[in-house]
Amino acid sequence: MKTFKEFLLEFEGRKPIDAIADWESPPFFLNPKMIERVFNIPNQHAVHGLSINNLLTLLPQTFGRASQLSTFTHLDTDIGGNPFFDDTVTSIDPDNPIEAFVLVKGRVTGKFNMDIYSAMVKGGRRMLMMNIDTIEESQLDREHESALANFADEMRKFVGKKVGSMIDGEFNFKEAQEDEDYPFEIVYELDNKQKYDLIKSYMDYQEKLASSDKYKTAFMYLMVLQKDKRESGYNELILDKVKPLAIYVKPKFSTPDIEDRIKSIKEFGRLPIKLNVKEADIDRITKKMR
Repeated sequence: MKTFKEFLLEFEGRKPIDAIADWESPPFFLNPKMIERVFNIPNQHAVHGLSINNLLTLLPQTFGRASQLSTFTHLDTDIGGNPFFDDTVTSIDPDNPIEAFVLVKGRVTGKFNMDIYSAMVKGGRRMLMMNIDTIEESQLDREHESALANFADEMRKFVGKKVGSMIDGEFNFKEAQEDEDYPFEIVYELDNKQKYDLIKSYMDYQEKLASSDKYKTAFMYLMVLQKDKRESGYNELILDKVKPLAIYVKPKFSTPDIEDRIKSIKEFGRLPIKLNVKEADIDRITKKMR
């Protein structure tokens, strides 16, 4: 049995330096403490879907820790191919089919609609990919779209200036922009100490910009204030330091044996366990939660 740390490290996440080198999609790293400082989002209730195996083995190891969970607070029962109840759709991870749900409460470290482009950072964290598709498909008003586009440009300029200072000005930012595919390929020529400095400086600068009046409102509408589900039929919240509140099991898995196995887990001993839960029940829970 793998430890939870080993399980997280198996994610094919991008290294931060690779994300920073991506000219097209400047990353907005969802650092939990940064999100907390910039947006001051209160702890929130949400629902996490998972397999029975992960419910019994992996989930208890995340409680109260900085391990992130993907959760949702909106569910559209009228949309076709809902990924939480249609086991034939490809969006369900074959290694983690949705067989049960857990109502949790935790610290919000990311919040967005599913039509926003995001990616996994190596180690299990998340980032938003601030490319033109993310910005245009956010369907914000022109002022906020423009602010997000300017944020992406500011981060590109920051990388160019920072790398230029590290290599004694030999990096020409204007010339680099002419290389449409790999304008920031030069970051791979930095030594490990310089790469670490670039990553840390990048994260500090993104927080500085996101905290400013010029960009904070746009990010609030992109992430924090989103209300709808868009085409995907659900939204996504990334939570950590979670606390479980209740467990809901689909009808197919609502057997006495599984119920006893759930109750045998120390962290679940006092939680309410609801069996034979249907799609309408989860929809009702999320509506009540909101």
